[in-house]
Order: sequence, then C-alpha cells, then structure tokens
Amino acid sequence: LPVKPQYYEGMAQEAMYAGKPEKAIKAYEQHEKQFGKNEEITIKKISLLKQVKKYDEAEKNLKQLIKDYPDQAQYYTYLGELYQQIKQPEKAFTTYQEILKQQPENPYIHLALADYYRTQKKDSLFFNEIKIAFRSTDLEVDNKLKIMISYYEMTDLFPDYRPKAYELLDILKEVHPKEEKVWSGYGDFLFRDRKLKEAKESYQKSIELDNSKYIVWSQLMLCDYELNDYKALEEHSLKAMDEFPNMPNPFFFNGLANNRLKQYNKAIQSFKEGIDFVYENIPLQLQFLVNIAESYNATKQFQKSDEAFEDALFLNPNDALVLNNFAYYLSVRKEYLDKAEKMSFKSLEIQPNSISFMDTYAWILYQQGKFNDAKTWLEKALNKGAENRAVILEHYGDVLFKLNQIDTALEYWKKAKDKGANSEALDKKIIEKKLND
Repeated sequence: LPVKPQYYEGMAQEAMYAGKPEKAIKAYEQHEKQFGKNEEITIKKISLLKQVKKYDEAEKNLKQLIKDYPDQAQYYTYLGELYQQIKQPEKAFTTYQEILKQQPENPYIHLALADYYRTQKKDSLFFNEIKIAFRSTDLEVDNKLKIMISYYEMTDLFPDYRPKAYELLDILKEVHPKEEKVWSGYGDFLFRDRKLKEAKESYQKSIELDNSKYIVWSQLMLCDYELNDYKALEEHSLKAMDEFPNMPNPFFFNGLANNRLKQYNKAIQSFKEGIDFVYENIPLQLQFLVNIAESYNATKQFQKSDEAFEDALFLNPNDALVLNNFAYYLSVRKEYLDKAEKMSFKSLEIQPNSISFMDTYAWILYQQGKFNDAKTWLEKALNKGAENRAVILEHYGDVLFKLNQIDTALEYWKKAKDKGANSEALDKKIIEKKLND
C-alpha cells in the first residue's frame, strides 16, 4: 500500500511526544523526499532544528522558504529572529532592511525590527517602530492590545514609561475609534493612574459601542463610586441590572447608590434581590447583609436590621467590623447592652488598635453607667491619634461631665466643635454647660 503523508506526520508527532526531536526531523525530511516541499512541514522542521541547535540547517531552510515564497514577510522575520537568537544582530538587521524595501508598510516587519532594537537597547528606535506598526490598519487591534498589556505591566514597575503608553493609546484611539476594547483598555490605564473622570468617560464610550461587556460596566460603576457620583452610579447600575440580571454586583452598587442618596427602601430592595445571585462568595454575601442591616437601621426597622446583622455574624462570627457596627447601633438604642459589650470587646480582640472600635466600646460602657471604664478606653483612643476626631472628643466630654469634671468636659465639647461637629445637641451642651441625655 502507498504511504500517505499522514504516516510521516504521525511519526514526527510520536517522536516529539517521546522527546526525540532528531527522529521527528528525519520523519519530516522523509515526508519532503516522498511528497515534495511543503510549507507547513518545513516550518515545523525549522522549529525542531532550532530546538536541537542546528542553526545552520535552520538558516538554510528559512532562506529556501524566502526564495520559494518571496511575498511572505513572516519568513524574513523568522530569519531575523534566528539571527538574533544566535547573536548575529548585523545579519538580523540586514534581513529586516531587505524586506522593508519590498514591504515598507508591513506592520509585522516593523514589530520585528522593534524587537531587534529592544535587544540592542535602542529605546527610541524601538518605540518609533512600535508607533509605525500601531498606525497600520493591517495590524489587528488584538495584537496591538497584547502589546499594551505588556506596557501596562511594565509601567506598573517603571512609571517613567507611562507617557509612551499613553502615546500608543492615543494612536489606537485614532486608528480604531469604533473598537470598544480600545476605549475600555484606555480606561484601564486611566483607572490605574487614578484619573477617574477620564476613565469613566472612556468606559462610557466603550459601552456606547458595545454594551455587552460586564467587566466594563463593573469598572464604570467603580468609577462612579470612587468619584462619589451616586446619582450616576444609580443610573448606571440600574442599566447594568437590566443587562446582566443574574450578576450580583450591579444590584450591590445600586443599593450603595440609593443608600447614599437616602433612598433606603430602594436600597433594601436592590440588596435583597442581588443577594440571591451570590454563590460561594461569603465576603460578598456578608457585604450584602451588612448593607441590608444598615439600610433597615436607617429606616428604624430595628428588628429587621438586627436579624440581618445576626445573619452576617452566622456567616462569619469573627468579622470585626460587623461586630462593631451591630454593637454600636444597639448602644445608640440603649438595647441589649450586655450583648453589645461582648460583641464590641470581641471586635477589639480581633483589631486591638482600631480607634473607632475603642470609641464604640467606650460608648457602650458609658450607656451602662461605667464612666471610669469608658474614660479609660477613650483616653486609649486619644493616645492612639483620635485627637482630631470630633465624635470621640464629644464622647470624651460627655464622660467627663458624668464624672463631674465640668470645665474639662466643656473644653472637649468645644474641641469637638472646632473639629467639625455641628449638631444642635452639641451646641446646647456648650451653651448650657450641661449634658441632657
């Protein structure tokens, strides 16, 4: 029976799997002898020749490919890369120049030449070739974005290169203005560099071109949140909820936005709907429950608030922030103070240097009438750097008043006002020089 081409290809594959590249090369040579030259087979053989360091044979085969297919620029680049690999940069440069004479607009040749200049540490020439390639519509946008990913990583380590990255991004926007991934990629650079307003605009442009990319919506909502633009966050998250009805984050952002806008019932609805889409993500589930609890507390639905806090602690009994917040709300309501004290003390065991937690614990002690103990904990907070926190200064004044240190209490109430506290209750304390619980 006549031997088919697949026979030799199979032999070559088996030899490669067995770690015998020399045997694979012979199989490809037999294939060529039997069936004549084959472009694909030759390329595979060249790769193996380089692997076993038979560079002269690899060079010979590449030159033959160039002779057989003179219009295929990639074979010139393969030859140039071979010369670079074997430390013959002059030959590499000559090879690139030869093909540039024939195809001066070919972006792949300019990329290969850029890589050559990179190895020669000629940064300005390297970057110039990259720019030429980026201006070509013949270079696919995905290839350009791969290069930008490497720039993203590099500029994280070397910020001085960031202007060059933005120069390439500007070329990308100019050459591919209708590509949503160009605008989202530009947004990623801007977001990384904390240029949030510009990043937001870029993400919005990306969504205008294609609104089906969830990650872009997520980045847009994050920009809104970090810019404290809660009206925009409400609007964008609502659209994202419609576009991605089974994803929890749009619901979460919508709840946050409505919370900040004091639209608490809308917030509760979004949080309660969104939590149903959280799977195997306890930290996110906790965030939903805590915000549900906060929203219920804001609407004075205290039983439901407490239940949501309890659910959160069931998921993670050692979440210090949940313990602290739950305890604080109980102390404000003067309810279940023994329970509040235990939770607050536990939060301090977990995060012993938290000034806010110290204040919560002191306030619970205050509500229990343990004024000396409350004073001790507030002084710990003040010694840790709380002297600029108005609420702690006011609490300290309240404790001092209870301990009959009226003049010093008045002094701390005034300090609290100087640091930004502006409640009617504080003004009344200062004017009347007394505390009305």
